[in-house]
Amino acid sequence: MLLSSSQSSAHARVPHLPPLVHPAGNIATSMMAGAIAAYLELYPLLFLPPLILLLNDSKKSNVALKSLVIFTATVAGLLASSYFLIDSWNFIESTYGAILFVHDLTPNIGLWWYFFIEMFNSFRAFFTVVFQLHLVIYVAPLCIKLRFVSLYPVLYRNNPLFVCVIISGIISIFKSYPSVSDLSLFQNLLFFFPEIFSRMRYTFFSTSTLLYTTLLGPAFYHLWIISGTGNANFFYAITLVHTLAQTVTLSDALYAMLRLEWDLQTGKHGIKVFQI
Repeated sequence: MLLSSSQSSAHARVPHLPPLVHPAGNIATSMMAGAIAAYLELYPLLFLPPLILLLNDSKKSNVALKSLVIFTATVAGLLASSYFLIDSWNFIESTYGAILFVHDLTPNIGLWWYFFIEMFNSFRAFFTVVFQLHLVIYVAPLCIKLRFVSLYPVLYRNNPLFVCVIISGIISIFKSYPSVSDLSLFQNLLFFFPEIFSRMRYTFFSTSTLLYTTLLGPAFYHLWIISGTGNANFFYAITLVHTLAQTVTLSDALYAMLRLEWDLQTGKHGIKVFQI
């Protein structure tokens, strides 16, 4: 592909990072690892489309079909082994059912528990579906946008991996029972793309807000649960601020990647872009 002079100069100003994914790709290993993760927690199913796109860069034939077969066979084998161990399928309701239907409303750092405590039972099924679908609806747009947007080989190969990073951030925000480890995974995966940090606009705000909630979250939980001098609003308010910080970090990282690709494609570095 021939590049214009502006594109060539823009590409020269950006360090040529080595590809994060080997061109050959290992379909069996990646699909088996993804299947094990999905078997353990269910939400890693969302990583399947970008993983297939990532493997498809290897130019092998029937990558999607092979990936789906290996993934399905691994999950089926794990479920069958669980059945043979306990001689019952009741574990599905106790594990995946608990994740999907949110029977346990124990306070945590997520958004679900307080919302469903305050909800009338007649609306519970509807909003359970809405909340779960809220996790799923982002996968297809992210895969479509970030799969085909780049003109440059390095970013082109790594964009499906960036989709996985963004999906991990979405899961850490909207899953039914989140933990600090989910946020830690997302933030650590961002370091696969150090070139976006200089284009992130709200790093100070998101970092300081996360530190703020990390310090005050345990304090508000203690006031409510341990000492009894507070109420649920104390703790839920700090979880909302925590979610705000995660959302800002997620949207800022997505903006930074799109801005990086726009800079590379146009060669117009340093131009201010305003979102309306």
